[in-house]
Amino acid sequence: MELLLAEHSLDEGCALQWQRCVDSAAAAFAAMPRERWLEVAYEDFVRAPEAEVGRVLAFLGIEASALQRREAATPHGPWPLRLCRGQIRTNRMPRWSWVGGVVRNSPR
Repeated sequence: MELLLAEHSLDEGCALQWQRCVDSAAAAFAAMPRERWLEVAYEDFVRAPEAEVGRVLAFLGIEASALQRREAATPHGPWPLRLCRGQIRTNRMPRWSWVGGVVRNSPR
């Protein structure tokens, strides 16, 4: 970072560092099978939160009713807590883990 700041302003250095992180993540995901990860665009989530929540839950193999998806997408509280309180059947949910900066599906 010091070398970066010697040649760029702080704003430029931070932007360049962010871009390097994005590029590294893209390379890591490109090396993984497509069915192992899901890309969620911020713009899509803001434009259609209920649809995106449904897409994420479907990817994770979690069944949810339209009402549950709508409630999960409502910005009035910490929706992951509502999902974890037994409102959605978790007996079919795969085990997920954070490994080396990547969320991975682990067999049960």
